[in-house]
Amino acid sequence: MALLFSGINIVILLIIMIIPVVVGYYSIKFLKNREENKDELLVRVVLLEKRVKELEDYINDSE
Repeated sequence: MALLFSGINIVILLIIMIIPVVVGYYSIKFLKNREENKDELLVRVVLLEKRVKELEDYINDSE
């Protein structure tokens, strides 16, 4: 009976040790993905600003 309780304690300790590692891994993965998306959005904004500038020039030239 004592071995059963010690086995359960070991399993509980392993779970307690594994949870922070898994949470840390997914947190780092989430933050890294967010930074990549941020860079992608900045590129899109720059391209859109360039396109707007071209359209403004086109409109001004046609007047």
